[in-house]
Amino acid sequence: MKDKTLKILLGIIALNLTAQTLKDVEIFPTAHAQSRPMQVVICDLSGIRCADTKRAGGGLDGIVIAQ
Repeated sequence: MKDKTLKILLGIIALNLTAQTLKDVEIFPTAHAQSRPMQVVICDLSGIRCADTKRAGGGLDGIVIAQ
């Protein structure tokens, strides 16, 4: 084998080993979503007055205080 061919082959092997190592290290962790939406209740400190959600005029969700 020629010297240039050997260097190219070793370079390809080194790149593949580097790619496999970076894949196993997980630099960017995998994010997992919940199976269903989480329900949240917003109340004052006493827990007596809580908010209710209704559709606002523009089609966006707004928070309306339920008395």
